[in-house]
Amino acid sequence: MPDEMRLDENSRVILDPQPPDHRHPQAIQACPLCDTEGIRGGFPCHHTDHAAAAKRGKAACIAQLKAKRTPTDTTQPETHPQ
Repeated sequence: MPDEMRLDENSRVILDPQPPDHRHPQAIQACPLCDTEGIRGGFPCHHTDHAAAAKRGKAACIAQLKAKRTPTDTTQPETHPQ
């Protein structure tokens, strides 16, 4: 916090306007994923490609779903004479 704080008429601290990290012009310029405004697919770009993590997560989910469908008990059910 700076040594001298600026306050508004309601005694709230006035912060210096600073763009979030994803809005820095250097980050936008260096990012191959977003447009010149820092937008990717209609949303703010955070300049990180999550495709590899998404692919791993999808594979893990599919593996879990397949495991749920595979019967784990291989014993034969009991038959009762009628």
